[in-house]
Amino acid sequence: MKIKFIPIIILLLTNTLYAYPVAGVSAILSNTTRGYSIASLIEKHILDILKKNNFDSIDAEILNRELTKFNCLEEKCILNFAESADIDLMIYGSVIDKKNSIEVKLEAFGINTPFNKRVINRYEIKIPLNANVNLGLREFSLIGEEHAAKFISQTLNVFVYHNKESSIPVPYKDKGYEISNYYENRKREIVFEKSSIYDTFFLFAITPVASASMPAVSPYLGYYMNNDWKGLGLWMLNAPPYLYLEARGFLNSPKRIKNRNEDVSKNDKAINRFAWYMLFLGGMPLFVDSFSPGYLHQAAYFTGSVSLMGSNVSACMLSLISNGAGLFYRGERYWGYFYFHLNNILLFMTMREFSYPEYYNEISNTYEKGSRNKNRAIAYGSLFILSKAVEICHALIAKENISSGEVVDEYIIPAPLFMLDEKGSPVFGVNVTAKF
Repeated sequence: MKIKFIPIIILLLTNTLYAYPVAGVSAILSNTTRGYSIASLIEKHILDILKKNNFDSIDAEILNRELTKFNCLEEKCILNFAESADIDLMIYGSVIDKKNSIEVKLEAFGINTPFNKRVINRYEIKIPLNANVNLGLREFSLIGEEHAAKFISQTLNVFVYHNKESSIPVPYKDKGYEISNYYENRKREIVFEKSSIYDTFFLFAITPVASASMPAVSPYLGYYMNNDWKGLGLWMLNAPPYLYLEARGFLNSPKRIKNRNEDVSKNDKAINRFAWYMLFLGGMPLFVDSFSPGYLHQAAYFTGSVSLMGSNVSACMLSLISNGAGLFYRGERYWGYFYFHLNNILLFMTMREFSYPEYYNEISNTYEKGSRNKNRAIAYGSLFILSKAVEICHALIAKENISSGEVVDEYIIPAPLFMLDEKGSPVFGVNVTAKF
């Protein structure tokens, strides 16, 4: 049975009832004063975004007053109410404050054809709150806007409006993409200072010093000071073998070996050359990894305008000169370690195969150059160049993860879809969403 207690809402919608789809947001529940403030901000942002994208909306206070007045607080009652009020899209949810985190749950229901009061999008996200980060009204408002935009974007990707005056379906997928792109770019503009070629030159100029100081600086000033225990643990597992090779390359250099009148192998030469690479360039990836998560965390929570980050040119430059640095710069730690190991191994093997061994001749007290396998050297070199090209391209297309929350649950309607095209012919399909 449809609810009949909606005279106020009908009067409000008289002038615009058929112009655009109508959206309503019922009270987003909360359990604390802080949660209530965040819920109010999210509610406001949802309505603002919908209004800017061809939706008519009902004032939330009026809607909630009507629902409360008639004790219509359960899902079935709210959806029947929305159907009676000719509301096309109904949204409600909750904000649970757990002191160390905020959990936001939002649900969107398509009221009319083809959804028939079914949920079309569910978005649940957990926002961890670091005690060391002081978030004020500005930060919470921007975080609320970010998640409101993501939720509405996902909702509109599947939402279809059937105009009351015609049977022509109006999809809103394009609006969903526009909203997603707009707010992603808006956040990057807010949190990243505008990059310039001088920032890239600066990173290039400090690379030798940063790389050389990495073994001392990164563990303490980077990982420890930023409370990045996962990063520190990974550093302790991955860095020592390379630091050992670097130390061995200098302590057992070809020059010192020759002073002992011993043969110099290809390995000895390769380790020495690799040691020079690690000293001035090869340590940069782990230096970047020890600091970039802290800067990206600031960006994620809008707590500061971050410089030197978010530049495609800088990401490519770092990947070009040092293995994995561009992906670490983007905050892609595991991809960074993947290229760090893969390309370091290929670089070392290339150096080894291009090196000539030298054998000590006791009779003449001189060194004679040995042979090398040129084809093998070219093969390793080609693999290294190919892998570097892939790494640079990956660093270019990768984007920093500056989301202020972790998705807990996400559902977008996968139900069959029936609609009519512009000529009135039936169109059958299915709405599906895949996550990668």
